[in-house]
Amino acid sequence: MHHAGLLTVGVPVMSGPKAFHLGDVLSVTTGILVSPKGMGGVHELLDFMTGDVLMTHQLPRAVEVCGPELIARHPSLDVATPTAFAGEPDVLAWLDRRVAELGEYLLIWPLAPEEGQWVHMDPLVEWQAMRGDPPIVVVVPGGAS
Repeated sequence: MHHAGLLTVGVPVMSGPKAFHLGDVLSVTTGILVSPKGMGGVHELLDFMTGDVLMTHQLPRAVEVCGPELIARHPSLDVATPTAFAGEPDVLAWLDRRVAELGEYLLIWPLAPEEGQWVHMDPLVEWQAMRGDPPIVVVVPGGAS
């Protein structure tokens, strides 16, 4: 159900592609944080692809869905990745080589909702399912007592 360009979960509908820095994309496909924006770049990419506003604990599930999809859409991303770097200069040199090969930005499309690749979950419900904790009680300041 759509309302004024929003999905019912309150996320703007994404219809076309968006350019993301190769470091953002490689951070998702390799599991090595090489995004120039750090986790902010990874978060932005995963939010865009899923059409969701993800909480930190939801990122691993999004990476499991989006990582393989990014490689399927951009097979050149499926390359041997070093298992260790000697330090930040080594990481930056590796990223620079990848940028020289693939370009600095890639056009990324969101996941197709009709294909069911991403399933929205309430962040608190997902957290509880992950933790197995007793029910979560949300306290609203100034709320009824």
